Amino acid sequence: MLVIKHLDSIGNAAGDTAVFTITATNTGNVVLRTVAVADTMSRLDGFVLASPATVFQSNSAGSPEGTLAPAEVASWTVQYVLTQEDIDAGGISNQAVVSAKTPVGATISDVSDDNGSGDSDPTLAPIGAIPGMAVVKSVNTPRILFPTVEQATFTITVRNTGNITETGLGLVDDLAAFLAPATLDPDYPVTVGVTGFGAGTANPAYDGTAVTQVLAAMPRCNRGKPGRCRSRWLIPLPWAHRAARISPAPPPEKSPRLRRRTRSL
Repeated sequence: MLVIKHLDSIGNAAGDTAVFTITATNTGNVVLRTVAVADTMSRLDGFVLASPATVFQSNSAGSPEGTLAPAEVASWTVQYVLTQEDIDAGGISNQAVVSAKTPVGATISDVSDDNGSGDSDPTLAPIGAIPGMAVVKSVNTPRILFPTVEQATFTITVRNTGNITETGLGLVDDLAAFLAPATLDPDYPVTVGVTGFGAGTANPAYDGTAVTQVLAAMPRCNRGKPGRCRSRWLIPLPWAHRAARISPAPPPEKSPRLRRRTRSL
């Protein structure tokens, strides 16, 4: 008996489907009965997944399911819905074992190969990483808190537009460069809040001048889900008056630089 498993199609995002076809050929000269398939699936990082269901399709010579005449070919399909963990692992690996009984009751079996040549190699289904990030920075309408102090709140939204989970993100926001030639008043420290990032926090040392890295603790950004950083800072009003005379809106901020340190594959 010769068993071959090949990949028909596979998506590249969580929720997409991978489709495999298994064929078993009776290469002997007797009828095989009680033909059965056992399928195994794992990620390319070695994590073993639950066995997917196999669906019988046909026998090439018209024998009933579970029976194979000499030279007859049976076929099954396997469909598997991809998870984000599968994408981050770089894909999946699939292999099947087909067993059957001979007329004298002996059991024979074969482990599937990916092309029918050489050893019984598993059928690999690699999924390419497509990293992508979109960063948007917005500001509220500054408001006067005290006769000499104005408050502004900036929101930076980082959205993972790729197909993998991004980890170890770095987000740099240089307030000193944005305010120049004005400066931040050290009597009014910047406060930062972070939401939506996995395993990440606001950098407690961030001050927008000497320390411009907003995030800490190896933040993670999941596919399709935004992480947000809000920095609130106070400006001595003389600078705000100068800005108001130049333009009714706050001066344009410098876009934050997003630095990807590491990423999951």
